[in-house]
Amino acid sequence: MRVYRVELRAGQSIPAPQQDSKNAKTQNKSRLIVTTILIALVVAGGAAYWFKTQGPKVEAASMDRMAFPLPDKPSIAVLPFVNMSDDAQQEYFVDGMTEDLITDLSKLSGLFVIARNSVFTYKGKSLKIRQVAEELGVRYVLEGSVRRVGDQVRINAQLIDTTTGGHLWAERYDGSMADVFALQDEVTKQIVDALSLNLSTEDAARSFHHKGVNIEAYDAFLQGWAHYRLQTPDGIAEAISAFDRAIVLDPGYAYAHAALAASYWEVWEKGWVQRLNMSFLRVSRQAKGHLQQAMKAPTPLAHWVASKISAAQGKYEDAVREAELAVALDSNNAIGHAALAFALILSGRPTEGADSIQQAMRLDPYYPPNYLVTLGQAQFGMERFEDVIVTLERAVQRTPDNESVWIYLAAAYGYLGKTEKGQVAVATFDELRLQRGLGELTSAYIDQGQFGQSLNRTRLNAGLANIPEPEWKSMIRRTAEGYEVRDATLADAAEAKALHEQGALFAYSTGWFGEFREGRIPGSIHFKPHLMSEVSLRQLIGEEQVVVFYNRGGYFLVSAAQATAKAINLGFKNVYYFQPGLNGWRSAGYRVEEGP
Repeated sequence: MRVYRVELRAGQSIPAPQQDSKNAKTQNKSRLIVTTILIALVVAGGAAYWFKTQGPKVEAASMDRMAFPLPDKPSIAVLPFVNMSDDAQQEYFVDGMTEDLITDLSKLSGLFVIARNSVFTYKGKSLKIRQVAEELGVRYVLEGSVRRVGDQVRINAQLIDTTTGGHLWAERYDGSMADVFALQDEVTKQIVDALSLNLSTEDAARSFHHKGVNIEAYDAFLQGWAHYRLQTPDGIAEAISAFDRAIVLDPGYAYAHAALAASYWEVWEKGWVQRLNMSFLRVSRQAKGHLQQAMKAPTPLAHWVASKISAAQGKYEDAVREAELAVALDSNNAIGHAALAFALILSGRPTEGADSIQQAMRLDPYYPPNYLVTLGQAQFGMERFEDVIVTLERAVQRTPDNESVWIYLAAAYGYLGKTEKGQVAVATFDELRLQRGLGELTSAYIDQGQFGQSLNRTRLNAGLANIPEPEWKSMIRRTAEGYEVRDATLADAAEAKALHEQGALFAYSTGWFGEFREGRIPGSIHFKPHLMSEVSLRQLIGEEQVVVFYNRGGYFLVSAAQATAKAINLGFKNVYYFQPGLNGWRSAGYRVEEGP
């Protein structure tokens, strides 16, 4: 609260009123003006104090409706700040400011901070603060706005105690781009003061992670980070370009080097090298080179990338150590805890890994699907196979093209005697591998693959050994032209056209990784390869119905051949396999129905 006082110099006193009536009236008028001003100042200060501490209140959150118990230490969610700039293109800057505040608060060991991934699910939505607190399980919520006009920046922020609905403080911060780091530091300091946090020596030493950086380089970094967050090949390409600009402007910018290392490793890990006209050797060298530069001023991001690279190289203890360093620098870093969980599982410590991934899930309640995969792998390492199935069946709903899901799920089914489901899981794993131009599942693949210590590989092989190879699988043979199916009636384009005119049912499959060309044979229905069990086949077609299976892609998609073999093996009478697929139909000049 601002307090005002009138201060007299030493020896000075308020003069006594004169007898002159005119002077008396003038002095009385002056006193009245001064008094009025003082009262106004006091009222204004009191009003400001009332706003910050008493209102306007929001609806208080209910402890009974909290999705999670409140942590033992103060918990906070920083909502995405609103872009109040006239230029919508400044969205990247406003999002970057929000994320920087989250990152800086996360480094304070006395705070529990919800991850960026979860709070940004509320971006652009009209919602109640109470709802946010209850869904994320936090006591405090920070919200605000940013306005950038040219070189000038204005930040408005307010901190709300959701258990009472009251404002702890509300402030406006004005400055130029040159002051932007100081403005962010001031917001962080206000939160620390409002929550009466006692900073440790380590906390106080962790300065803002972009401090001292060239402002133009920082702006380029924020543009790159917005593209990196898209997690698409084009987004990563744009991110690399922006991070490169940042380093040209500020060669020692450690965080930009870490971001470049992360970007190149994403390209390597997700196999986007050809999409970006690169080679595996180049992206690997770029990732490691920029990581070396980033380690001159280590950040959680740099240690996170180092952990991922070490894990991919089979250096599991190194991966654990790097992830532990990421968490030590930022105890609220959800992706750091997730990386630590993965490394611990690979190094044969699944129980610790389960604890770490559950911590990541609590920090990031709207966690990405790979967190479920990691939890399932930890449960598998602990031989909790029922839990593995529950967890990974949830993961399948969110990430059906993740190979790791299917191989662990198949092994868990094998341990529990659920052989038919295990066969479906193995077939799906094979489908994913074949479409990437890789081989099917073998014991050698498991022994050589990235499945951690030998104990974990032994468990996988033992579970998979309980799943008999389905009879239909032996009916499929790969040739130079594609796939052949024993006992199948093979239709060429002309025969397929005749069957179509006779009213046969045409059923097509698509690749997991996008379509070669859009369109389908008119009237076709779509089937999903991993759902082609006996039950789903019988729901799709009758035993006497004429059906033609084909792929809406290249000759080397195996799903149509699998569906044909399964149907014949189950006794369906009128099954045709149209090997040339949609490409052959189109090449013959027949009409294609456009659409998904």
